[in-house]
Amino acid sequence: MRRERFAGSVPSAYLQPWEEVIVRLVGYLETAPFPQPLVVANFGQTGDPRAESALLDLLRRTVLLDDTQASHLAYQAIVALTDFHDPPEEVFELARSALSAEVREFADAFA
Repeated sequence: MRRERFAGSVPSAYLQPWEEVIVRLVGYLETAPFPQPLVVANFGQTGDPRAESALLDLLRRTVLLDDTQASHLAYQAIVALTDFHDPPEEVFELARSALSAEVREFADAFA
């Protein structure tokens, strides 16, 4: 019996649970006012395009808030987005406009 494979390494039987994980994580990032920073930081490592979109939306929501927790999430979202091969320029534009000096400095490091 032949097993189908995804990207040459993941059996197709595992794809459905993986899809569910991605969908749930995207939902979590979209609905939680302040998601757990560890989730945010590691979500970019999935390489899934839906992760990139959800992280960018989170960055848009948090980067201009004058709140320590929001600034930390914005920073984590930027770190996660830079895990993608070619992060959108909007990531760095938003980061440069952040209220948090730490976030602006991180953006300047990539300039």
